[in-house]
Amino acid sequence: MLYDAIKKLVQYGINTGITPESERIYTTNLLLDLFHEDNYEDVDCDLNNLVLEDILAELLDIAAERGIIENSIGYRDLFDTKLMNTLMPRPSQIQQTFWEKYKVSPETATDYYYKLSQDSDYIRRYRIAKDRKWTVDTKYGTLDITINLSKPEKDPKAIAAAGKAKSSSYPKCQLCMENEGYAGRLDHPARENHRIIPITIQDNPWGFQYSPYVYYNEHCIVFNGQHVPMKIDRNAFEKLFDFIKLFPHYFLGSNADLPIVGGSILSHDHFQGGNYTFAMAKAPIIEHFTVKGYEDVTAGIVKWPLSVIRLQSKEVKPLIDLAEHILNAWRSYTDEDAFIFAETDGTPHNTITPIARKRGDLYELDLTLRNNITTEEHPLGVYHPHAKLHHIKKENIGLIEVMGLAVLPARLKGEMELLKDYILTGKDIRSNEQIAKHADWVDEFLPNYTSITEENVEEILQQEVGKVFCEVLEDAGVYKCNEKFIKVAEFMITIGYYNTQILIDFINYSKSTVGIELMLSDFIKYESPCCIGLYKDNNACSDGIVGIVFNRSYLYKDVNNLRVRSINELFRQVLCYFTYKGVALRYNGILSNFRLFEITIPFRLAEKFRRFRFIYFVRANYFKQEHLNKLKYKINRRKKHDKV
Repeated sequence: MLYDAIKKLVQYGINTGITPESERIYTTNLLLDLFHEDNYEDVDCDLNNLVLEDILAELLDIAAERGIIENSIGYRDLFDTKLMNTLMPRPSQIQQTFWEKYKVSPETATDYYYKLSQDSDYIRRYRIAKDRKWTVDTKYGTLDITINLSKPEKDPKAIAAAGKAKSSSYPKCQLCMENEGYAGRLDHPARENHRIIPITIQDNPWGFQYSPYVYYNEHCIVFNGQHVPMKIDRNAFEKLFDFIKLFPHYFLGSNADLPIVGGSILSHDHFQGGNYTFAMAKAPIIEHFTVKGYEDVTAGIVKWPLSVIRLQSKEVKPLIDLAEHILNAWRSYTDEDAFIFAETDGTPHNTITPIARKRGDLYELDLTLRNNITTEEHPLGVYHPHAKLHHIKKENIGLIEVMGLAVLPARLKGEMELLKDYILTGKDIRSNEQIAKHADWVDEFLPNYTSITEENVEEILQQEVGKVFCEVLEDAGVYKCNEKFIKVAEFMITIGYYNTQILIDFINYSKSTVGIELMLSDFIKYESPCCIGLYKDNNACSDGIVGIVFNRSYLYKDVNNLRVRSINELFRQVLCYFTYKGVALRYNGILSNFRLFEITIPFRLAEKFRRFRFIYFVRANYFKQEHLNKLKYKINRRKKHDKV
């Protein structure tokens, strides 16, 4: 029986191409050693229609019978990976073949590597096939739904043994390079049959591999060669497009870099991609706009349940420039009316889930706005599936879900089977503890169907699950896909940065403390420019003093710390403070007896609440008549002032 199974496994390796014919004897001897067998007989057996799952199951049963392994799924998975490794080429051989095929085309290389990853049983086809998959049409497009059954449940023995085992920090996580060839343990998957393709991203070593659970076609993972945490910034955008240039037939995206809205492994910098077109990528732009200074980039709002801004350009650099601009604007954006806070008690909440791809001649980047704030009512997150939807989906909404693929827990398979029976027989769903959580949901949708039969009940349940997932995505959206989000997005991006000049008069500067007074304007319209203008300060010590208004500011508690008694101290504090807040002050030289500065004001200085006016001293008669006329116009526009 053992000889028969070994011969079949070796023949499988030869048939798939992972084992050359010249290594038949060598591979057979490696397998014999794993079974502590000193003898071998070349028995006759049927080598047609070989099924890997059946061959491995037979070998694992023999190993358990001989006491080589315990007969539990954890130990079986560790040992069958060891068996498959005997068929595999060395990593350098696979790398060489990959890059030779890459010279033909990137598609040829990835086709080879994807097939290899399946033939090696690193991707267990027979488990992936157990996943339940279907699609649901919604107003946003066709969403993909899957119930994940490919991850086996650990048995109690394995859990107990893992708890008693000596803890190990090698590899540091499941995304580290050190996983290649690692034998694994009960609390860390075996990767002896795993091979990584090294690539270069931003002149640094990175790894390219496929996910062993392939939630979609050619589901790949691109990970940093160093164990460093994820971070969404300009570098992240550049890394995405470095990969897209290497493999233009793939998309690549990143989970957000904050808990709740991020992925499961935030400790290791990585991306996920693949050769699949999600519903989000197919979703149309419902409103286009152009950002001043970025005219080469097309920007628009995507028709999607989450808040998504799509950028397109023939060149990567201007696209990344605008993406960085939007990221910086969103990081500091607060809208209390919409319950969006950039931070609370120093904890940041705003981040972005980016997805990059190439569409024809255009590079494309989708930026999904995320916020992870929590409340007592929503302890798992305000922009997270709300409690009434937890019976279907309670887990985080990561990159894959953002794009339109629901990865639902395995428990739903059994629960849906029970629900079918209870619905058809009219049983009380609340009487069964396992499915009672679905009762209110079933009560809501049942009246919408005039006839529910054994033939259509499964389809009905699948469609209703899909509708719940659509609601899940809407809960994760910081703004609903409507006119308000369009206005907010355009305002945040196009008016997010505003340039003006600050003129300081060294001659008439008063030695008294510079005044800072909180003032609230009634400027709240999104379509208006930032309310930044010059005005006469009636409380100042000189009639010739004009101030500059920074309206809707995010500077709050420490404003009083900017009180100074000298012009040098003023600029020292202003420069340090604004630099700390992410604002760029640039010294432009000396003009007459004024020093001229240009200040770039990001959106954090244009928020709806916490606004103030910051008085700078300048000579009013410096301005020409045309400037004064503009000044009067701006003053007259502000009809109401609410002092804080």
